[in-house]
Amino acid sequence: MLKKIFFIILIIDSLYSETITNYAKGLKGPSLYGVYFINKKPPEYLEDYFQLYSERLYYGEDEIKLNIYFLERGLNSPFRNPSKALCLLDNPLKKKKYEILLKMHLNLKIMQNYLLLGRLYDKRIIYYFNMPFKEDLKKSLNIAKFYYNKAKEYWEKVLIYANSAGKINETIPIDWLENELYLISNRDKEVDWDYDYTFKLHLNKLESNLKKLE
Repeated sequence: MLKKIFFIILIIDSLYSETITNYAKGLKGPSLYGVYFINKKPPEYLEDYFQLYSERLYYGEDEIKLNIYFLERGLNSPFRNPSKALCLLDNPLKKKKYEILLKMHLNLKIMQNYLLLGRLYDKRIIYYFNMPFKEDLKKSLNIAKFYYNKAKEYWEKVLIYANSAGKINETIPIDWLENELYLISNRDKEVDWDYDYTFKLHLNKLESNLKKLE
């Protein structure tokens, strides 16, 4: 999930006591997960957090929450000087589009991670033999609903950034970011990118299952 450039070496005092105050999200500082940084300090720039992020086939809840934690820190971090950007930015418009696209991407990844959290708690099919556990199931479904709605919030931000980037008549030399913008902008034609439909599908099914448990 996060590349192994973290090693358990030293406790970072500045991060040790830091936690996300929204306990409903359950996001904790990295020291509480046993993750510490080389050189005693966390990354400084948005690009640093971006480069820490990676994906793998299997996810645990703590790993997903840690992903979200770092991605959100990245969104609240400054960009590097353009001379140290991830690609050549030879004019101010390219710089502007580059920054918008990276923020779009980080919001997209946070959204996708919240979707993963929701799916961990979502019981898509409820059988008659599940009914003795209906109170626990209701709690689980409500947690899933919370995470799905958090994902929707970040998807709305993705669309705002995509709309802004689409108005800039420049192309940055990071093809996959430009491709991501295209897929989001043409989501009505790209089924896998129609997250509006995904949220509707998940939430409608979830509400239907909650009614079954009443």
